Amino acid sequence: MGDRVWRVAVFVALLMVYHPAQAADKFKVYLGNPAGERHPVGVLSLGQGADAGQFQFELEQSAFDNYFLSMRPFRCLEGAGKMLCYLPYPYQKPDRFTGSDRRALEYDFLFIQRQPRDYGIDPWNGLYYSIELVDGVMRGQAHAVDLNLLAAPPEQGVVFPISADDLHAVDPAKLWLPALIFERLAS
Repeated sequence: MGDRVWRVAVFVALLMVYHPAQAADKFKVYLGNPAGERHPVGVLSLGQGADAGQFQFELEQSAFDNYFLSMRPFRCLEGAGKMLCYLPYPYQKPDRFTGSDRRALEYDFLFIQRQPRDYGIDPWNGLYYSIELVDGVMRGQAHAVDLNLLAAPPEQGVVFPISADDLHAVDPAKLWLPALIFERLAS
């Protein structure tokens, strides 16, 4: 039995040498504005090699304050007399995106704007961060969207219920945190 265990261990070690696991690229994700204000929202891991396009986003819980709004818990950022509350996408979606279609990733960055004095929360005040690749760097820009679209599950066969027609350009100067910033972490 010991000889068999030793052979399996050698085989696994050889596999690791000849087929090393591809380490994921990791990015710290921030919401920011042109004035230089940046608030961390989480860490994004992107697969490499055969796993390219696969991703995992982990919300940085400690960066947010907990609120109970409209009979639901929310994690919110507060500053400049405004609030942004994170809305996790409530339905199943892919964990992979392509270079030209980043919607699976964009659905991890849904927020609702509100004033600290407001009662409750209104999904009509949603923000959707469209992500583009500029000179090899990912960036996101906020668009207004009515997130009431997500109140019911998408129709059969519809993976992404928010369409381009649902997104509305917003003057970044009118938003507290209009930019989604990805900063590569050292490996």
